[in-house]
Amino acid sequence: MPPIDYRTLYENATRELARLEAEAAALRQTIAAIAPLIGEASPSSGLTDAVRSILAKADEPLTASDIRDRLIEMGFDMKSYSNPLATIHTILRRLTESDEAHVQKSGKVEPIAGKRFVIGKDLKGFIGIARIRRAYSK
Repeated sequence: MPPIDYRTLYENATRELARLEAEAAALRQTIAAIAPLIGEASPSSGLTDAVRSILAKADEPLTASDIRDRLIEMGFDMKSYSNPLATIHTILRRLTESDEAHVQKSGKVEPIAGKRFVIGKDLKGFIGIARIRRAYSK
């Protein structure tokens, strides 16, 4: 049996990865161009616009983690944010302050320090569980 040529395997894999990355970049550009035409938030649009779009399409209230997961599913680049959930919580707080979203609390507020944030005008700190819904949703 001939020896395995790892150098050739490596070079082939590197070339294939470069080809796939170029194809993915072209697809991202296509998505960014078409998304506004069908009422979707473009992944290249701002994070706030993407969160607004997710809330507008949501059938049920969402947590910040749900929103983060949907952003990732739609191809939003979260790598540029050191703490994406904190950024999403800030956006949600601002949307509730401007009455674009409302807080819907489920049950009691539990003191789970550092794991979930309370979203809303009257509640501050790093405790509690809340779900967000678009203020003028269907």
